[in-house]
Formats: sequence, structure tokens, C-alpha cells
Amino acid sequence: MRFFEDIQKLGVRPADVYPRATQHVQDIIDLIQKLFDRGFAYESGGDVFFDVSKFPNYARLSGKKIDELMSGARIAVDDRKRNPLDFVLWKASKPGEPKWESPWGPGRPGWHIECSVMSMKYLGNTFDFHAGGMDLIFPHHENEIAQSQAATGGEFAHYWLHNGFLDIHGEKMAKSLGNFITARQLAERYRTGAIRLFFFAKALPQPDRFHRSGHGCGLHLGGAAGHVLPALYGSRRRCGANPGTGATVLQRRRHRILENSRKPTPGST
Repeated sequence: MRFFEDIQKLGVRPADVYPRATQHVQDIIDLIQKLFDRGFAYESGGDVFFDVSKFPNYARLSGKKIDELMSGARIAVDDRKRNPLDFVLWKASKPGEPKWESPWGPGRPGWHIECSVMSMKYLGNTFDFHAGGMDLIFPHHENEIAQSQAATGGEFAHYWLHNGFLDIHGEKMAKSLGNFITARQLAERYRTGAIRLFFFAKALPQPDRFHRSGHGCGLHLGGAAGHVLPALYGSRRRCGANPGTGATVLQRRRHRILENSRKPTPGST
């Protein structure tokens, strides 16, 4: 796959496992059944929903107010739901759609449940870091937390890391706008080290701003490709003679990452 070719060029180490939702349908069904058994799920009109009212710490990660969310949710009323914010765990199949047999009839998993199932299968019920774009904080990550913690009774992830959007010449990168650039195109034009530094240097919640200079000077890093990288490599060589210095640099970066991460407020587990 081109994806694996591209990450290899960028020096990204492969993951230990690349799970597919279609290979974990029975695991998904088992988790939904557990939510049923614990009183967090209900069936309505062939679909299975998560009852948000049963999870008092819903929306703690995003800091959103339930009353405001409820007001907005009523714009699109679904009579099958007990509450406007309830979300789908299992969706009844329609003609021509992929489907699997389940205790609630033929259907397919909801969008959120597969992430919880595969994360907990390979990382355990509680793990350290969960990451994603800022646009996934609500509702996706909120729903992951709700269904996972409702099923296990424990914390889902200790820290949540969310990256900002990638801006291209001052506009959010979007396929619909035609202003996107692929990883392969970046790797053909710029040094791998400069690309990695560009993303590594940003505070997580902030947008990454990419500018392509008319003179072909590279990533807009204030001359990073020409000045920061040699300095970084020089520091790395010096740290080789003093491992303690290198450890301090890593500790500072780790502290910065944690400071820019989201952690559910106390009492959310």
C-alpha cells in the first residue's frame, strides 16, 4: 500500500498491529451486549443506542454543557431515541449494505464502538495516550469514553492529544478546496528531517501553517531547514557525549506534550 511506502520515507515506525473493524465484529457485539447488561444500551427500531443519561460524566473531555448540546440536538429529532444525544452502537442494515448477524438482527457497528473495541483489545481497558484531530473531540472521543468506561467501570485513556488543522497558505487544508498536498509530494520536495521538525515543533492544539515559498525555500519554519536542523543535529551529537543532557531535552518535550494534552476533569472516570 502507498500508505506504508510513504510512512517509511518519512521515517515513521510502523505500528505493532493494524486492526480492521470487519475482523472484530464479534468483539463489537460482545461489548454492546455488556452495555446492555449494565443498563447503558437499548434497542429501538432495529438500532441499538447508548443512553447518554446513564453516564453522568458525558462531555467532560470537551467541556461542553449538556443543556446546550441538548438544545442543539433537538434540531434533528429522532423519535427512536430516548434522549437527543444518544448515539448508535449497532445500526440495522438497509438493502445493499454490508451486514452481520447479531442478537438485534442483521446490521453493522456504529461509528464509535469499533474504536473502543479495537483499542481495548490490543492496548488494554486503560492505556496512556489517545490521539486525533481536534474535530474528533466531540462527539467521537466523548462517545468513545462514555461507552468504554460504561463497559469497564474504569478510565479509558490517561491523556488525550489533539492536533490542530493543517493550514495551506492561510486556509484549512481540504480536498473539496483542492488546496491539499500529499505526504508523498512533501517527501519529494523537502528533507524528511525538515518535515518531521515542522510537525514536531508545534504545540498540539495549534494549527500547522504551511507556506510554499516562491523561491522554493521550503517549509515556513523561519529558516528551520537551513538553521534549526543543523543546530538540532549538533545538539544531538553533543548529547551523545552527555546522555544526561539528552534525557533532559526529552523530559522537557514530554512535559510540553502533557501540558498541551486534554485530561478529563476530576470525577470523570
